Amino acid sequence: MKKNIVISRQFNGPPTTGNGGYVCGLLADPISGAAEATLKVPPPLEADLVLESDGESSRLLAGDQLIGEARKVDLDLELPFEIDAAAVLDGLPDTYGMSEQSPFSTCFVCGPDRDHGDGLCIYTHPIDGHEGAVAGRWTLDAGFADSDGMVDKRHIWAALDCPGYFACSIGDMALLARMTTKILAPLRCEGDALIVGWTIAKNGRKRDCGTALVGRDGTLHAISRGLWITLDPSRVATS
Repeated sequence: MKKNIVISRQFNGPPTTGNGGYVCGLLADPISGAAEATLKVPPPLEADLVLESDGESSRLLAGDQLIGEARKVDLDLELPFEIDAAAVLDGLPDTYGMSEQSPFSTCFVCGPDRDHGDGLCIYTHPIDGHEGAVAGRWTLDAGFADSDGMVDKRHIWAALDCPGYFACSIGDMALLARMTTKILAPLRCEGDALIVGWTIAKNGRKRDCGTALVGRDGTLHAISRGLWITLDPSRVATS
């Protein structure tokens, strides 16, 4: 299968490139079950791209340049602590939280300069009693639903992206390099849900994190593992 793709400016992470989680979700979209998506270069916005897939793997290309690739995998990852999603959601402050420290204020997922429905507006806060863990409210907008009224797969991948950064890389300039995600149950696109992030490991420039999408009723809808690479701030445009 080949499909022509253009990543709209709506789905930016840094101002001039695609949000890593969203683009990983594009790569994983043709693959059923858990998938590992790897970004090779920053994904360009408003460019003519081609998505190639055989159902087990996929590649995103700009001409001859490989932007990213994905493959079907198994994911053995669990939320490392119990959490009362409804209680955490009800206790989250109505502020931008850690997003105020983000270098990318217009990011599709976490940017405080975005509006609900245009961006996901997931603002993370530390979780009391769990060092290195964060949580954020995701107010589900109907514009991000699929034809069945469930949250579109690409937006689940996107939502699981930035909270991982705030868990393991806050204070450093870092970009998503790899993301492995398993969607466990569909989520109806109404009300709100909780995104949880936690640190798994730090090794040199590498930051390893986990994220999870938990419904208000406690259902675990998706779980993900992300690899972030810290960068020299001078190498990344922030405005």
